[in-house]
Amino acid sequence: MRKIKLIFVFVFCLLYQIISGQNTKFYNGFGIEIGAGYNTLRTSYKSLQGQNNKNDTIFKRNSLWIQPSLKIYYTIKFRNKNNFEIIPFAGYYCFGGKSKTEPDGYKDIYSFKSIEIGVIPTFILKNKLELSPSIKGQYIISVIGMYYGSLGQSGSLPRKWEKEDYSNSYSKTALSAGIKAKYKIFKKFSIGVETWFGITNMFLNTNNYFKISVTENNYRMFIGYEL
Repeated sequence: MRKIKLIFVFVFCLLYQIISGQNTKFYNGFGIEIGAGYNTLRTSYKSLQGQNNKNDTIFKRNSLWIQPSLKIYYTIKFRNKNNFEIIPFAGYYCFGGKSKTEPDGYKDIYSFKSIEIGVIPTFILKNKLELSPSIKGQYIISVIGMYYGSLGQSGSLPRKWEKEDYSNSYSKTALSAGIKAKYKIFKKFSIGVETWFGITNMFLNTNNYFKISVTENNYRMFIGYEL
């Protein structure tokens, strides 16, 4: 939680100092990116008992599950450095993962609704292509599990989607690192891709028999417009 707060404070102070010190109109440099992302979720269970404590059981939810993304950002330019920018951003995204469909028809989805904020140092090549290593913090609003019936359910029973709230089982904050590539197709429009890798365990462990670790990755495509 402390790391997330530091990211929020840093981005806010940086944005305020740069905007207040520029001679151009304050809205120059603001932009928006709208896109969609493919999400995966990795859960590992590590035994804390006996001789099996070195063996991990890993479950991956990586079936195709696409969610929309929305991000606003501000481009900070530097004098005499036309090939480098810093871009603070904030956005909304729903990440998580969808399991494969079992032979009996069972499947599930874990959905994490979040607000994300971060900083993107950007290197510009030939005034068109932008390459950016990135870091961001996420505030997790809610975690919902959705189940299509149950495992081992009799085929004679009808299946339907059911929901359960798991928000109290997961941390409210998470950190991710990523890389981004964006290409300007017109003066104010751009297209791009980005990949994010979760670097913190989001699960709140309360089990004395297993250590549970949950991390996420997501891969996005987007269209951008800058004022």
